[in-house]
Amino acid sequence: MLLPLSSPLAQREYNPLVFEWVEVSVSFQGDGSAVFEMRGMLKNEGEVVVVPGYGFLKVSAPSVEDLSARGPGGPIEATVSEEGDLKVIRYSLWEPLEPGEAVNVSISFRVPSASSGLLFREAVLGVGGFSSSVERGVLQVSPPPGSHITYSSRDLPLSLDGLPQGEGVEVEVEFGPLPARLPVKASIATWTAVLAVLAVVALKVGRGRG
Repeated sequence: MLLPLSSPLAQREYNPLVFEWVEVSVSFQGDGSAVFEMRGMLKNEGEVVVVPGYGFLKVSAPSVEDLSARGPGGPIEATVSEEGDLKVIRYSLWEPLEPGEAVNVSISFRVPSASSGLLFREAVLGVGGFSSSVERGVLQVSPPPGSHITYSSRDLPLSLDGLPQGEGVEVEVEFGPLPARLPVKASIATWTAVLAVLAVVALKVGRGRG
């Protein structure tokens, strides 16, 4: 489970910083971990120069590994701290933005034990809330190699278009060997089918003995 949240520190009641676009991609691995990448273009839509300052990314995960962040000039500082059960990634953007100016920012990291299960693995992904509103955005999810997305609680890729400041989205996904996406979790459908077969077999055996 994870909960990403991006936020420049320059924010009060009025925040001139807006994400023109944001793309969050989550690539699950065969060992149950997941690689997260967030790319976005932050724009100053105000009438004065703004320094974005610190930004944050909160993740509900036991640990965060292989963290890196980049700004317009190359690598930028990124650190991890704890806030209750959350891991807080802090990155910094200190280049002043003129009115109408925009900069690209990207963050990547790996979350061990991001999914759980045996034949079918499950994960819950949360994105947000962003402390700058998102004009255009998307959340993309890739299953582990050799697996398929068998269930998702929301349509994927998930649109983040028009996401207001401070709000987030959540999606539950399941991966497995079945190629078809089902209206319910494949693990539930599989066990239901198994129990139904066992019930039929038991009924036939009972009639045969009678």
